[in-house]
Amino acid sequence: MSVVGCRFEGVTIAVEAPDDDDLAWLAAFLDCGFERAAPGGATRHVAYVTDAHAYDRLRERARPGGLPLVTAFADETGPMPLERWSGPDPGDLFHDPTRPVFYHVSPDGARVRLVAREPTRKTRNALMRVVRELAMGPVVATGGVLVHAAAVATDGGVVVVSGPKRAGKTTLLLALLEGGGTRFVAADRCVLRRGGDGVSVRGLPTLVSIRTDAFGRSSRLGERLARIRPDRAGAAARERPRVSLTPPEFCELMACGTSPGGPLAALVFPVIDEPVGGPPLRRLDAAGARARFHAGLFRARADRVLGDVFVGGLGAAAARSPADLAAPLAPWIAQTVPCFEYRLPRGAPPGPEDGRALLARCAAP
Repeated sequence: MSVVGCRFEGVTIAVEAPDDDDLAWLAAFLDCGFERAAPGGATRHVAYVTDAHAYDRLRERARPGGLPLVTAFADETGPMPLERWSGPDPGDLFHDPTRPVFYHVSPDGARVRLVAREPTRKTRNALMRVVRELAMGPVVATGGVLVHAAAVATDGGVVVVSGPKRAGKTTLLLALLEGGGTRFVAADRCVLRRGGDGVSVRGLPTLVSIRTDAFGRSSRLGERLARIRPDRAGAAARERPRVSLTPPEFCELMACGTSPGGPLAALVFPVIDEPVGGPPLRRLDAAGARARFHAGLFRARADRVLGDVFVGGLGAAAARSPADLAAPLAPWIAQTVPCFEYRLPRGAPPGPEDGRALLARCAAP
């Protein structure tokens, strides 16, 4: 088994797998947000095994516990539940009903073993989600605020585009990156922390989901997609409403660099609306900024910001709600950080010029 180490803020996670390609894929996926680290000092450990015989033996020896499905991963797309099974070893055993993967979690939650029946893109994604979930727990426990947001880095700081699902975050992210002079930080979630005189931003890596009609509007993006993901280009792309890319694939698509984050320069809250006259951007007052900030929190409507499986050892911190987590930071952001509403007309996505204009406004005093 080969081992790699990755660190997010103060947490180091060691990941081992028999196939070096799996570890190289994971390290590349996590590079925008995580840091590579020596695995020797890890406080959490993940083992990834792809073995049909091991998977089948677990199915034969373990039995469903008859308990309700458990919300495993903190995600905006849905609860992503796992089945709780009774396993042969100490700890908790969970089975994914949507793909052939078992998760064995040690009693203290510090060790997770994934047993997949076969190596696929989906099982690799499962490995990535476990590592990310193990990092998110300590973020919440130490007061970090998770926002549902895309972000780009500029010379003046990080511009965060936040809002609920389907608010237009990815559409605006494309315009900001196509405009040039920016680096990719995040596509779906960020961690905000107050420190000193400002707020820091750090991206949490996720799959990047792009509507396929974006490739029809840009021949350049369509040509790049055909090179990066030929299985999702041309007719294959038109058959699906969206294309999901890893962060390295997305940055190759956009021909952009990356950044783990930096100081928060501005918050932008997109709204998809019917075409209206006048400029699309307006500065929000403190009350409007605070309301939009709360609406853009990660899992804003959930009772708790984390899932229920990979939170061992966190105690009461694992049960904190998004609103409770953000309560100390929201008033300060509303009063001191430039916050804007950006109206996106239906059927007329912004282009590179719009992205440059937005950045100029965010940088203005």
